[in-house]
Amino acid sequence: KTVKNSGWPTTRSELFEQSCTALVAEENEMHGSLSGSVRPASDVLLQAAGFVCAQLLLSGTGSIAVDGASTELQKNATDFASEAFDAAIIRQALATKIFRAAGHNTVEPCHRTVAEYLAARWLANALSGQLSLTRLEALLYGNDYIVPSALRGLHAWLATLSPNIAKTLVTRDPYGFFRYGDAATLNLDQAHAGTVYRRCPL
Repeated sequence: KTVKNSGWPTTRSELFEQSCTALVAEENEMHGSLSGSVRPASDVLLQAAGFVCAQLLLSGTGSIAVDGASTELQKNATDFASEAFDAAIIRQALATKIFRAAGHNTVEPCHRTVAEYLAARWLANALSGQLSLTRLEALLYGNDYIVPSALRGLHAWLATLSPNIAKTLVTRDPYGFFRYGDAATLNLDQAHAGTVYRRCPL
């Protein structure tokens, strides 16, 4: 649909941005009842979806209970309400095609790669305000110096969408970046960092 509407994207980033914009513009008929009468702007919904996806990926949670209690493996939609996004906006985001039904009264991201892109998109935006780089590194790496395999896609997109710290992130996981991110966004210095492998401290 993206190609039909806008032609072939020139970069991987452009493909994901255009595709996610198309997905968030449509309500998912499988759980459209989640949506309210007033629809927020598409970018607000994309940011809310990215916020939800970031929480899911960083916590290792797979799905969201639309109505019901939270569990260790599943959060409730209201758990995502915050100062930035109230419960109504979260429910509007969950009602788009960014998410799909995962069972009775549960939803999950439509695809892991979409979740990784949107999560990184939200985190990159948060870095310019409420989120510090130190806090982000703690969330991504814990006490280790390597990127967990489950977060390599998120990490690669974060390097793609955060040019100010791209060199540092690419150096952390060069292969992961070139496998899952968008090398077209790098300048020469950042690309050179991708050829340098550092031994992790023991």
